[in-house]
Amino acid sequence: GRQELSFLVYHEDGVEPASLDMVGAEEGWNLLGTYPLAAGPAHVELTDRGPRRTVVADAVRWARR
Repeated sequence: GRQELSFLVYHEDGVEPASLDMVGAEEGWNLLGTYPLAAGPAHVELTDRGPRRTVVADAVRWARR
């Protein structure tokens, strides 16, 4: 079954939902998507909207493309 984590990505154009299925996730960094980021604050929020009762985040890394 799916073990999906639900995220909200806040970026230059607004807020966009993203998800990551932990069953198919690779060990290490996993891509949530590509988003337009202006100078200034941007953040990712891990939500409790998925089927898991407990959600835990390790790290978020922004990478320039």
